[in-house]
Amino acid sequence: LSMLTPKDLMDKLRDDYDMNNYLWTGNLFTSAFESECRFTDPTLSFVGIEQYKTNVQNLQPIMNFLTHNQINDYTKSELLDIQLFDNDDNDNHYVQTRWNMVGTLVALPWKPTINVIGQTKFWYRNNNNSN
Repeated sequence: LSMLTPKDLMDKLRDDYDMNNYLWTGNLFTSAFESECRFTDPTLSFVGIEQYKTNVQNLQPIMNFLTHNQINDYTKSELLDIQLFDNDDNDNHYVQTRWNMVGTLVALPWKPTINVIGQTKFWYRNNNNSN
């Protein structure tokens, strides 16, 4: 969104973790992303908001099964830290989050618990023209 300031972006991302349980649900404020943005993690990489939505839709039935359709009762996206990096000198503009993905897969007989700590960088274009 062109009207979204870096602070607004950081607030939206905070809500994605704290309110939307984004790491488990995939419920991300996609309006903040360019339509052809790149999503990358250690296991895969793909381009585009539409592909992101498709990937999330494909995972939802599995997550619903594993949590007995009660994903928010058995999982949590804990935001441990969030920082804004907005350095005009070297054109590095991103919000970095550190998170804990915690959940129990209650549909499996042994009810395994997932407890993963990680970090994500959300790169953005700084559209401020202060000159």
